[in-house]
Amino acid sequence: MSAAPQNTLLIAGASGVIGAGAVEHFAQLPDWDVIALSRRAPLVAVDGAFTHVSLDLTDADTCANAVAALPPVSHLIYAAVDEAPGLFSGWHDADRMALKGAMFENLLRPLAKSGNLRHVSLLQGAGLWRACPSCRDAAP
Repeated sequence: MSAAPQNTLLIAGASGVIGAGAVEHFAQLPDWDVIALSRRAPLVAVDGAFTHVSLDLTDADTCANAVAALPPVSHLIYAAVDEAPGLFSGWHDADRMALKGAMFENLLRPLAKSGNLRHVSLLQGAGLWRACPSCRDAAP
């Protein structure tokens, strides 16, 4: 009988470059239970096991329900994006930054309420930090 994973990792944005790389890495490690979160399943070249959950991060209620259905998540890698055409223009667009901030908050808020979250890795630009009230409030 194998031991249960010691850590449960949720990777938001798992179908992107960063997220897929994280899925490939952690799914091969013995002490990690990996949940890949994205609108579409990640295309990864791994023999390791992971679970995919399809989720639209723009819907707060759907995020809360999805998190409630997950096993206790101890770690989050947040690499989800919603880019505007022309990439760079979206980095300065107030509406786009607000959407990115809401997406992050929609996922982080129910995860934090669970009391199991021990570590968050945020892989985003400065626009998300400025757009997410919870992020600004938590800053030292």
